[in-house]
Amino acid sequence: MMNGPHICGPSLDIKGSKLLTGSWVPHDALQLWDFRSLKLEKPIPFPVGSGQNEYLYAARFCNSQVAIAGGSGTTSAHAINYQTTQDLGEIELGGNTVQTVESALGGQLVAVAGIGGNLHIA
Repeated sequence: MMNGPHICGPSLDIKGSKLLTGSWVPHDALQLWDFRSLKLEKPIPFPVGSGQNEYLYAARFCNSQVAIAGGSGTTSAHAINYQTTQDLGEIELGGNTVQTVESALGGQLVAVAGIGGNLHIA
């Protein structure tokens, strides 16, 4: 059993020995865990604007260095290099909550969808 993440959507992903979680909490919502020991390796900073919080509903690995996550705090999804914590890009949903993210072809194709019939493919 693992204690810590507050999972509220499709925000749990496994790649090799790494476990990615996105929690519906205001800060440190995106986290990388060691799947073998179930111990937290590190929080992954999720970019937020002034007056915003994280509150993630969705998180996925894109490849061995990049993850994508989004939720209701920023109403956008961000691709983040979780090794360097660099924000690689953002997909905004026009003020609507991100409810799911998906990645294909090693992160070359991503889909972000949410409330209000929003589906963005990049």
